[in-house]
Amino acid sequence: MYGGGLGMLLGAFGGLIGLSSAWSKMRPLILPLYFVGLSLSSLSLLAGIIALCLGQPWHVHYPLLLIGIIGVSVLGLNLWQQYHRFRADELRRITAVDV
Repeated sequence: MYGGGLGMLLGAFGGLIGLSSAWSKMRPLILPLYFVGLSLSSLSLLAGIIALCLGQPWHVHYPLLLIGIIGVSVLGLNLWQQYHRFRADELRRITAVDV
């Protein structure tokens, strides 16, 4: 139940990030959403690792590890790409003003 709830929450964050990335007016919302999603994913990954080290059953540590690994990898890679997109957009704006 917790795994499904956390997965749904991260999916909603991903949808909000995708929607706000497409609209440039919602740009200030993107980075906080990334950091909230990354922090939830990191906490889930850490809790899954702790549960695995403590010898908890499969149905306890598997959803935590799954959500943590997928969330950290997907959001981390997308944050890197979004950062480069922000830099390119800013450079495009600067060159448009200079010309």
